[in-house]
Amino acid sequence: MKEISEPHEIEAYTKFTFPGRKGKYSKQEYNFNHFSGVDYDAKTEKTAIYKILGENKQGWADDVSTENGNSDFMMFSDLDYRHGEVVEDVNNWGAWVVKEFGLSGFRFDAVQHFSQRFTNQFMHHVDKETGSEKFYVGEYWSGGRC
Repeated sequence: MKEISEPHEIEAYTKFTFPGRKGKYSKQEYNFNHFSGVDYDAKTEKTAIYKILGENKQGWADDVSTENGNSDFMMFSDLDYRHGEVVEDVNNWGAWVVKEFGLSGFRFDAVQHFSQRFTNQFMHHVDKETGSEKFYVGEYWSGGRC
């Protein structure tokens, strides 16, 4: 949660066009607007946590685990689950994958890094679009013993 430098430009891997799917499953392409942070500056070859700033950017999610400060960022290019196009694309994927493969639920990996608001909204969306309640479970790693 501590910012250690003034904002500055970096080169980051945030453009994902998915040419292999040819728009079949989703026409969504991702760019820096769809992410909240990255962990690598290709210009300097430096690894760190870089928060993406810009129009309509709200910073890190506040509805994630606070065990080690703020757990919004995990690794690589971190999706911004407050961005409307991200929400729509992930919601559509969730309903599609359940219908396509006859899934009865989801296991969320590293759930402490997910927006609780988005996760709840996603589950309600999938249940509504598929016509039944699914089983959802989240994996949460903590420093303490269970």
